[in-house]
Amino acid sequence: SESTKTKASAWTCPACTLINQTENAVCSACDAPKSSGSATSAVAHPGRQASLASADVQREAELRARERVDELRALCRSAGEVFVDDEFPPGDRALYGLGGRHRRRVAEEDQPDGGQLPCGIRWCRLEEIQHEDLPAWRSQPCQFPQLRSPAKLNLVDEMMNFFTGRTNGAAMSQEADRPEAAPVTHGTGWIVVDERATASAADIRQGYLGDCWLLSALAVVAERRSMLRRILLTREVNPEGVYAVQLCIAGLWKTVYIDGFFPCRADTRTLVYSHCRGAQLWVALVEKALAKEFGSYAALTSGRSLEGLAILTGAPCESYELQSDAVQSNQEERELIWAKLLSGAERGCLIGASCGAGRMTLPDEAYQALGLYPRHAYSVLQVRSAGPHQLLLLRNPWGRGEWRGRFSPGHRASWAELEPQYRQELTDVLSSGDHQQDSGLFWIGFDDLLAYFDSVDIAHCPLNESEVHEVRLSCLLKPKEPLEVFAMTVLERTALDLVLYQPCNRYSDSIVLGDLCLVVCQGDNDLRPGRIIHQTQRYVRNFIMLSAVLDPGVYTVACLSFNKWTLDKPVKLNLAVHSSQQPVLLEQMQCGSRHWLAELVCKLAEKCAPRCQLRPGVDSYYLTTGWAGLICVVVNRDPRQCMLVKCECNGSENVVSTRGAIESTDIIPPLHRQVVMLLSQLESSERYSVHHRIVHQPLHPHHISRMQMHVPPLTDEVSCLHAVLPLD
Repeated sequence: SESTKTKASAWTCPACTLINQTENAVCSACDAPKSSGSATSAVAHPGRQASLASADVQREAELRARERVDELRALCRSAGEVFVDDEFPPGDRALYGLGGRHRRRVAEEDQPDGGQLPCGIRWCRLEEIQHEDLPAWRSQPCQFPQLRSPAKLNLVDEMMNFFTGRTNGAAMSQEADRPEAAPVTHGTGWIVVDERATASAADIRQGYLGDCWLLSALAVVAERRSMLRRILLTREVNPEGVYAVQLCIAGLWKTVYIDGFFPCRADTRTLVYSHCRGAQLWVALVEKALAKEFGSYAALTSGRSLEGLAILTGAPCESYELQSDAVQSNQEERELIWAKLLSGAERGCLIGASCGAGRMTLPDEAYQALGLYPRHAYSVLQVRSAGPHQLLLLRNPWGRGEWRGRFSPGHRASWAELEPQYRQELTDVLSSGDHQQDSGLFWIGFDDLLAYFDSVDIAHCPLNESEVHEVRLSCLLKPKEPLEVFAMTVLERTALDLVLYQPCNRYSDSIVLGDLCLVVCQGDNDLRPGRIIHQTQRYVRNFIMLSAVLDPGVYTVACLSFNKWTLDKPVKLNLAVHSSQQPVLLEQMQCGSRHWLAELVCKLAEKCAPRCQLRPGVDSYYLTTGWAGLICVVVNRDPRQCMLVKCECNGSENVVSTRGAIESTDIIPPLHRQVVMLLSQLESSERYSVHHRIVHQPLHPHHISRMQMHVPPLTDEVSCLHAVLPLD
């Protein structure tokens, strides 16, 4: 048959295995030549990257980190000094940020012991740090040659003075006391992580810092040995004090190098912030690495476990709002969330929960009476169906504070409702292994979770990392230039998770989060966008996720953000693509038309918004609810008349317009369309409101010559988004 002949004459690419047509001299996916007899790299095209197995990404990162750590240790040994990180030196700035801007937040935010530290802070090395599991810490034998802490005036001192703003020879304040210039030895009994036993949530203890969002995420990561090894690239204590920690910052893997100085209580010399039982360092190392990345320990206060899961795992993460009207009033939505939690737990996903934040209106006393803490993050360690009952095993990262409602240890009536086999299984969990010393652990019913928690967060981390491929690239959005997009080649039908990230506002209080939207189009036409096949709504968040199953082919991925449009500054976004089977190819591409973005937004509105007829032949499309503002598109299908369209958004709050004004007047010619108004939520922590009204009328041709076509005028940075476009 004809189909048999075609199949027989096709050829398979030796690099990426794509089946190509006979007339193709090179592979249409990776540009590998037809005659190639060896497995050429699938990234033959300049700028194109192929996704790699997550396990391979980990091996490469670990190899680079080991080389860098060895270099730093060798430099320290040659100088006879321990490592002091000149990018994050011990001092007040490392604790509270530049100018102490976070000092008040440390005292006010969520802390297990409530209130300020009762004494000063002193920076210590391991040899000086006391631990409840090391009563004889001073008597440990020396295992390595002695190294001295940097003293007097040397290069490290000068760097520290530069960063902290102190003059040479000036002593540090009592709150952040510099280690004394005395010989120190290795052999303290501290370890990075106990390789002989499985790390667990019970190991974690929160200190005098409100970073429960990070610790709740660490607690679920601790249950996965492979995930913890991915984070801790240095797994042994070394006398030079050089450690490497891998984190996923704004969607990109980053290795953070830190020294061995930690903030301690001045009176007892115990770790003042988060720590671990069993003299393990892994919690303190991860916390310090993240503090370095964001500028200070105090920058870590307050957050959601969703953020912690994304940073620690680099996996696609999604959140479910439990207090939304749809969930609270719709039983099907509640059942869907339970099914997601149950299936996620079975697949090995990591889960966290946030209590008493967001839209919750209960007073703090109501939570405390039940043993819960508002504006606090918890780890979800298990999700179980026990007959008709739906239960979750939660843990408070403080290591104390238990639920007092149904299925708490003292609530006998609820336990009596369980069948004996379930009752025994659930109580055994609380009393077995590491959990028997963990007083922050408790079972809670799904109905109570819906009543007292505002969200649950899920990180999609497969148990076998070799099953998932990932590729990560960045793009810059520049209002005056053609849009940067990604051409994505899918070699075989596969499930994909696309995650769009932006830098978070922990770096500075002045950083405003942008609105994010992802759109996937058919084909890779750089002159006009193809048919939209998948899209997200628009949100002001650290990241958004789009899940899809795509057939083999080439697609265009557009990353959109608008609330910084008028600032005339490039906006950097990072895209991560996770595929479940075969690799995908990702390539950055600049659109060949300045109006590519305007056409895409018009198509997006026409696809996702209901059609509203203004008059015969003239339609408008409004994207509002769930779109972080307003996208308004007017289409003039009349073949003869021009339309005068005035959009008024007076009374809108906490929004910014890409046109620089909340009122606009435009003349739309026959058979044309235009994005007449695009408003974006400005401040993510505040509510926004949009009020809009469209006034329209046909224009006689002789009136047009005496009128201005667009008010405000379409400048260079505006025209690529608001240009008048002919209909298809």
